[in-house]
Amino acid sequence: MSDGVDDLIEFLLPEERDELDEHLAALDAVPFPDVAYQNHPVGWMRDVLEIPEEHVRWSLLPEYKDHEWDGTRDPLARICEAIAGGLDVGVESGAGTGKTYLAGALALWFHACFEDSLVVTTAPKEGQLTTQLWKEIGRHWPKFSKRYPMAKKVTLRVRMKEGAGEQETWAILGYACGVGSVEESATKAQGFHAPHMLIITEETPGVDPAVMTAFKNTCTGDHNIRLGLGNPDHRRDSLHQMCAEPGVIGIRISALDHPNVVCGRDIIPGAVGRKSIANKLDQYKAIDHPMYQSRVRGICPSSGTVPFPREMVEKCNAPLSAEPPAAWGWDVARAQDETVGIPLDVYGAITKEWVRWSMKGWPEQVRHIVPLMRSTVNGTQALVPGVMDSTGVGDAVLEMAQSMGAYTLSAFVFTDRSRQELLERLQGALLNGTIRGPFAEGGELAWITAQLESFEYEYTTHGVRWRAPDGAGTDDGAFALALAVYCYDRAVPPAASRAVPQKPAEGQDPHRWQDYVGMPLIPGVPPLTRWQGHVQREEEPAGDGWDSQLPRGW
Repeated sequence: MSDGVDDLIEFLLPEERDELDEHLAALDAVPFPDVAYQNHPVGWMRDVLEIPEEHVRWSLLPEYKDHEWDGTRDPLARICEAIAGGLDVGVESGAGTGKTYLAGALALWFHACFEDSLVVTTAPKEGQLTTQLWKEIGRHWPKFSKRYPMAKKVTLRVRMKEGAGEQETWAILGYACGVGSVEESATKAQGFHAPHMLIITEETPGVDPAVMTAFKNTCTGDHNIRLGLGNPDHRRDSLHQMCAEPGVIGIRISALDHPNVVCGRDIIPGAVGRKSIANKLDQYKAIDHPMYQSRVRGICPSSGTVPFPREMVEKCNAPLSAEPPAAWGWDVARAQDETVGIPLDVYGAITKEWVRWSMKGWPEQVRHIVPLMRSTVNGTQALVPGVMDSTGVGDAVLEMAQSMGAYTLSAFVFTDRSRQELLERLQGALLNGTIRGPFAEGGELAWITAQLESFEYEYTTHGVRWRAPDGAGTDDGAFALALAVYCYDRAVPPAASRAVPQKPAEGQDPHRWQDYVGMPLIPGVPPLTRWQGHVQREEEPAGDGWDSQLPRGW
C-alpha cells in the first residue's frame, strides 16, 4: 500500500484492522471471477453456499434406488447442467419443490463466475420478487459475501463493482415487469445487454407474452441465457409457450419426486411434503383435477373448451335423496336472478328439499330459508350447517336469517380468487363423483347442468379464469351447488362420506345415514358418533320475535 494509506491504517482500531486483514486475505485467496466453477454450478453451490449436493441431485439419496420418476429425473441438477451449457430452460413445476431456492443460488453462481455478467430477475409484481426469489438470495447471502466480500447488496440489487451512471456493470438486478403499460415493460426488457447475461423470470405464466418476446430478442450474445419458472396455468400461458420453443430445454418438477415425499421425512425443511400433497388432493378431490395436476405434478392443464363438460356432470347423475340435509349452499337472488338453495346429505347426494324461487323482499326470503335450515336426525331437531353468498344483498339476508336463529349459516364473500377456488372445488367433486343429483337431461336439476356447461375458460396473463359468457343467463344454481360442496367439505365428518361398509349388519340399510352412527366405515377411521349440526338448546333464543312467522313446530 502507499505511504498515505499506511498512515491512515495507523488510526484503525484493532478489531477494524483485523476485519480489513480478513477482507484482503479473502481477495487474495479467491480467483476472481470464480472461473473454476463456470461449468460446475452444483459444485459451486456445495462448496460456496454449503448446500448439500443431495438437495440438488436428489438421486444421491438411497431411497431413490428404485424410485420411478414422475417428472424429469433429478430436475434441479438438470436445470443447473442446462444453464451451465448455455441453454435456455423452461421449468413447469409443482408447488414447494425448491425451484425458487435454486434460482436464487443460480443467480449468485452466474454473478460470481462470469466477469461483468448481468443477471436480470423479473416477475409480474415486485412483491413476488421480494418475497420469493430475492428472499432466497438473501438466505444465501451470508455465505456468498464471506467468499466475495467486495460484493454489495441493496434492495433488488447486487453489485461486484459500481456501474457508470445508470449502466449496471457486473450486477444482479430485479424489476417488476407487470408495472406500467405492456409497451413500457417490453421496452425496458429489450434494453438489457451484456456479454454474459442470465434472465430469470419468476411466476412466468403471468408475464405478458410481449415482455417474453422482448427478453428473447435482447438475448443476442452467445452467452445470453433465459430461465423461466412457475406453476403452469394453461397451454397458452407464457411459461408453456416458452417450454415449447425450439431449442428450449423443458423440465417438469413433480412434487411426487421431491425428497421429503419420496423419503417420508423432512430432508429439506419448508419444502413440499406428503401432508401438503394430501391436502391438495383433499382440496381438489381428484388426482386428475387440472389444478392437482398443475400444483402437484407440474403438468400443464389442457386448454379444453369448457371446465364443466356435460358428460362430466351427467356422470354424477342420481335420483334425489330422501335423507336429511347435512349441508346447504345458498345463492341469494339479485335483480334478475333467483334464490337457489342446494342441500347435500351425508353421502354428498342432493336431497329433495332443494329450492328455487323468485321472491321480492328479504323478510319473505328469510321466512322460507330459516325453516329449511332445521332438520330432524334420530329424533333430535338440529340446525344444519349452511353457507350463503354474502356479497351484495346476501349480506343483509344472512344477518336477518342469523337473527332468526339460523346460527349455523355462515358467510362466503366472493372475490376473483375465492370465486375461482370455489369453482375448482366443485369441478374436483364432479370429477371424483363425490356429489350426485338428477343432472341428466329430463332430470329435476338438468338446468344446473346447462348453467355449468355455459362456463368457459378465459385466458389472461394472470392465468386461466372461468366465467359464464355475457348472455349465457344466470349462474345461481351453479354457485349454490358450489357453496353446498364447500359447506359439505367443512361440515360433514370425513368418515361419513366414505364408502359404504362392505358387510352391513343384518337389518341395516347401507344407504341410510342413521345406520352409520357409531359404526367405523373403513379401518382406521373413527366412527361417526353424533350429528355435526348445531342442536337447538332450550336456553337459546328462537330469534327476535319472529316465532309467529315460522311454521308451527319449529
